[in-house]
Amino acid sequence: MNLRHLEVFCAVVEAESFSAAAEQLIISQPAVSMQAQVVEHHFGVQLLERRKRRTVPTEAGRAVYEWAREVLRTEAETRKVVDELKHAGSGRIVVGATVTVGSYLLPPVLGGFKRQEPDAEIVVRIGERDEIYADVLAGAADCAVLIAHDIPSGLEVELLGYEEMVFICA
Repeated sequence: MNLRHLEVFCAVVEAESFSAAAEQLIISQPAVSMQAQVVEHHFGVQLLERRKRRTVPTEAGRAVYEWAREVLRTEAETRKVVDELKHAGSGRIVVGATVTVGSYLLPPVLGGFKRQEPDAEIVVRIGERDEIYADVLAGAADCAVLIAHDIPSGLEVELLGYEEMVFICA
């Protein structure tokens, strides 16, 4: 039995139908039946009961379903952590910035960082503020440095300082 068998079994329970699960998973109905049977054989008991127009889990089936959902959730979380570690270990960082910040303020800072971490790959992604917010939220950028306004929820903010702006004339 493997994770795919558990995914198929859960799809049958959730759809209450082998054919609906097959449609959802884009595989044949006989393939769904065979994979659900693998789970039943693994546990040695009937897990699904066919009633009139729907398929329902037995008591043992409900227990296996809850366990399978937890296994699949844990696997997805673990895969995400491993992917993040792989990305972090690559020594690559993508920094989002607006034109002004990316062109004038970041280069000296990133130059100093590069001298301390010569193996690090730094990519500066220049864009409009809303694009940068979206990139960070989507994971396309690891972080961003910009003059912030209307920061969307879901982002952590660290104030780096205030830019002193003055008006001068002669």
